Amino acid sequence: MAQSLNSKVDLTIKATSFAGLSTNGNVMVGNKAFEFYNERNVEDCIQIPWDTIDRVEASVLFKYFSICDFYK
Repeated sequence: MAQSLNSKVDLTIKATSFAGLSTNGNVMVGNKAFEFYNERNVEDCIQIPWDTIDRVEASVLFKYFSICDFYK
């Protein structure tokens, strides 16, 4: 079972990951990490701790947004 790095979640939203093949899931933004969990297989997750991120860039177009880059 995948273990979340966050102890408190500030935002959960449906999202699509384009790392390799596109997969649908949920993004969780919390106090310790930015996390993506695949809706079909929660073991297929992306966890990025906040201490490894310096800057996040996003685009907002017609009520939808996409996260472009994480910078360290």
